[in-house]
Amino acid sequence: EQLLQDEAEFAALPHLRTVWAELINELNNKQPEKFLWITGLSPYPAIPGFEGPKKSTPPTRGDALNENTRPEITALSIDGLYLENPAGPGVVDAFVEALAASDLFDITPENKADVIRIRATPTGESWAYDYQLLIPLKRPITL
Repeated sequence: EQLLQDEAEFAALPHLRTVWAELINELNNKQPEKFLWITGLSPYPAIPGFEGPKKSTPPTRGDALNENTRPEITALSIDGLYLENPAGPGVVDAFVEALAASDLFDITPENKADVIRIRATPTGESWAYDYQLLIPLKRPITL
């Protein structure tokens, strides 16, 4: 049994070497060309050395750990700003829709409402407004 577990961990090593580059590249490719910035990116659940999301409940997959499991990153927490623009906060919705089409992120019609954690309403009093996303991963990253 231990040999099978060691074999599975060894087989996952190539994925762990490239997963962060793949995730960041996918976020960059799906981000709208204008009006939206990512200002913070952190793993969820929070791990030492990274700041966790402002809210504590994940949109999918339980992350409870027992003594025999290794911690997993099951989602990405994204903080950002969007500019005053003709689509208003719809630019955040468009970003989430683009991410839902990705092979890396697990955004479904059932969990989409939980993905957008914060989306400030434009008031015309600021040049940019906050948003926060909690994006579940299709393939958790085992630490």
